[in-house]
Amino acid sequence: MARLGAANELAVAVAEVELDRTCPRCGGAHGKPVLTTRRAHLSIAHSAGTVAVAVCRPVPVGLDVEARTAADPALAALVRPERPPTDPQHALQLWCRMESAVKATGDGLLVPIQQVRVSEADQPPRLLGYPGRRLEVSMHDLTLRPGYAAALSVLTAEPVTVLTRDATALLGL
Repeated sequence: MARLGAANELAVAVAEVELDRTCPRCGGAHGKPVLTTRRAHLSIAHSAGTVAVAVCRPVPVGLDVEARTAADPALAALVRPERPPTDPQHALQLWCRMESAVKATGDGLLVPIQQVRVSEADQPPRLLGYPGRRLEVSMHDLTLRPGYAAALSVLTAEPVTVLTRDATALLGL
């Protein structure tokens, strides 16, 4: 699906889309997926049968999607240890924002997620702080399907236009 989505957005044949998952730190095959063709970046997320792919040119992008049924009350303490949200749905939206930022940087588990600071769920999405560095991020909450929370982070201070498309036609379903 990642190759199909990237090919569609980049207007190239699927065979021209090459993905590399080499970890820049250790060389293992578990790194952030990178499009080796064209100057574009990719992020993939999935939860409870829903898969989402983000393609962005020319800067890194991070995407997270979570089924709202995954809104565990314990998540609130993870996203805001000092002041946990009382609404599990708000906590889940904060989690998606935080995860999208970590995925955009490619830092993954190397960054303590509790140290990624984002705006409150009832406020426009914004990255407020990131451990160890200052990042310019255009952050967006997404509505992909009913029953899901999702967020997108693009590593840029420039305005970003976000287009969402249903991949059903690409998959021939």
